[in-house]
Amino acid sequence: MRSAVLDEAGLVRWGRAVGALADREEVFVALTGPLGAGKTRFTQAACAGAGVDEAVTSPTYTLVHWYAGDRGPVGHADLYRLRDPSELLALGWEELEAHPGAV
Repeated sequence: MRSAVLDEAGLVRWGRAVGALADREEVFVALTGPLGAGKTRFTQAACAGAGVDEAVTSPTYTLVHWYAGDRGPVGHADLYRLRDPSELLALGWEELEAHPGAV
């Protein structure tokens, strides 16, 4: 496993590159980190790379936001409030997982 510390500009470049992959293959990215670590900023950049034109916000209360991108749908899930993996099934994870596009 490789890791790197990125400044905001590097995080945005990486996010846009990941988002641009969405037209060639399905993409799943899982991020974890403390408040202010850059998770939402990365997601905003990835959505921009996938051709999402609307404002991308953290789905804190709804848990999942879907966006229409030029390269297909993009789902942004914020799962920090889930306490048990079984809660993913109640959320509709199988539907999310089967949805074509990026999550």
